[in-house]
Amino acid sequence: MARNLSKIVVPAKSTHTSTIIMMHGLGDSGEGWKPIARMLSPAFPGTKWILPNAPSRSITINGGMHMPGWYDIFSLSDREGPVDDDGILESISSIDNLVKTEIESGIKAENIIIGGFSQGGALTLLTAITSETKFGGFFALSGYIPPLKNLSTEKSRKTNISTPVFMSHGTMDQVVQFRWSKLSHEAMKDTFKFENVEYNTYSMGHDANEDTLRDLTTFLRKVIPK
Repeated sequence: MARNLSKIVVPAKSTHTSTIIMMHGLGDSGEGWKPIARMLSPAFPGTKWILPNAPSRSITINGGMHMPGWYDIFSLSDREGPVDDDGILESISSIDNLVKTEIESGIKAENIIIGGFSQGGALTLLTAITSETKFGGFFALSGYIPPLKNLSTEKSRKTNISTPVFMSHGTMDQVVQFRWSKLSHEAMKDTFKFENVEYNTYSMGHDANEDTLRDLTTFLRKVIPK
């Protein structure tokens, strides 16, 4: 069941014509990405930024501690291990509610960009794969594709295979392994047949550095209407 998410909003500086919905990583909040949204906002004056807050939930890998998370994580070393399918699908549905609200307000779906960091990047890629809504673009920073049950068959869609996707990852990432990122990039192209995936790597850890944000800005200029 979808949740009503609290959120941080950075409003458009001019007439609102597009929206970016960006999801944070584990243990963070929308507030944590507000400085980035404010920094990039002048380059996209017609764009509203929505930075939703993940609900607090028990995270197995952190000893069951409750913290903001889009889904539970059981391991950071075993990509083929257990996956919190229910939590993932609930969060995707919650983000979809934000999308519906934007569309109802008059923003075209093709002018909505979905993005995120780490767990948020994972949700972004899964949204790209499973959504029946045709979006304007996706960006996944330090993200990966969790091996959701039946993802390659029952839950995958073709709606966004031509939609531009930006992926970035640090080669020294000790949280979301660089190998997971490479496998996810290959899956986007080979398994799910996405036709327009930009994949950038950087000499960094689990982060989004200046080079990442520069390249992301270049990508957004291509997909956000002027």
